[in-house]
Amino acid sequence: MFEIFEEQIQKFRKIVFVTGAGISQESGIPTFRGKDGLWRNHDAMKLATIDAFYDNPKLVWEWYNERRTNIFQANPNLGHKAIAELEKYAEVVVLTQNIDGLHQKAGSSKVLELHGSIVKIKCSVCVTIKKKF
Repeated sequence: MFEIFEEQIQKFRKIVFVTGAGISQESGIPTFRGKDGLWRNHDAMKLATIDAFYDNPKLVWEWYNERRTNIFQANPNLGHKAIAELEKYAEVVVLTQNIDGLHQKAGSSKVLELHGSIVKIKCSVCVTIKKKF
């Protein structure tokens, strides 16, 4: 894909991408604030806070498990794949707000997840982090 730009790309020491919900939307992952965003139909304060978890852990687990199911069925799209492909020509770092792991699934090796990952679960009592999914 980038062969015609290979010479120019190799002049860069590092390429940094900053991504958010828009890149994963094409893979079927709903955004939070867009036209059909999750927060239009759900109250963030009842689903995405530690207080929500303590108030109704069953509801929060169900909501996150539903999102995990959708995410695990999703595949990286051309945007994810293009970013990963660039690693053949330059050092690439991805800073993402996404928690879906699609950059890694596409092959990107240096991904910094600013909001964490939906596949890593942290015990609120023992502080152990487990990759359960």
